[in-house]
Amino acid sequence: MKTIKSLSTFLFALTLFACTNSRHEAIDKTIDLESRMIDATFPPITQTNRIQFDSLHYSVIRRTHPNGQRFIELVTNKRTKLDSWKEYYDNGQLKSRGLMTTSHHHPIGTWEHYASSGELDSAIDHDGKQKISYFAAVAIAQKHGFHLPAVEITTAYNGNKMYWEVTKWSEGSTSNHLTGISILIDSETGMVQESDAQKVAYF
Repeated sequence: MKTIKSLSTFLFALTLFACTNSRHEAIDKTIDLESRMIDATFPPITQTNRIQFDSLHYSVIRRTHPNGQRFIELVTNKRTKLDSWKEYYDNGQLKSRGLMTTSHHHPIGTWEHYASSGELDSAIDHDGKQKISYFAAVAIAQKHGFHLPAVEITTAYNGNKMYWEVTKWSEGSTSNHLTGISILIDSETGMVQESDAQKVAYF
C-alpha cells in the first residue's frame, strides 16, 4: 500500500513539473524591435499583466491591457541610453511610438501618434525644437572625453534656455554613493561649459 502511495505521489509531482515547464516554454523569448532581433535566452521576470527581460545591452518591459491585448512595450538600449516606447489601444492598434532618453524620458526624433482605427494622427519632430539634437550632443560630448555608455545624459534649463547635461560618474569616497562631473551643451549653439557643482548620487 505504501508503495502504491509513493508511486502516486511521484507521478503527481512529475505531472506538475511537466505542466510548469510547458507554461515557461510558451513564453516568447525572442523580441522583435524595429527589425532588430534581441535573443532573450535569459529567464523573464513576470508579474500580473507585465513581463520583463534583461540582458547585457537591452532590457525589455511589456505590459498588457486587462483584456490581454498589448498595452506598452519599453525597450532600453543600454549602449545608446535611449528607450524605444510603443503604446497600444486595447483593440490592439498602435497608439504611439518613439524614442526618448533613458534618464528623464526626454523625447528624441519623430514621435508618431495614431487613432484607434490605426490611421496616423500626427507626427511630431522633437529634434526640430533644438538646433543641437541628442545625437549631435553625444558627438560633442565624446570630443570632450564623455563617452557612451559610461555617461548619463539629461536636460537642464536656465530660464527658457535648454542644455544637454552629460555626466560622467565615478565611485565616491564611500561605497554607498557616486560622484559625477558634468558638462552642459547649449542646445542652440553647441557651446560647451563645465557644470559648477559636483553631482552626488546615493544608492
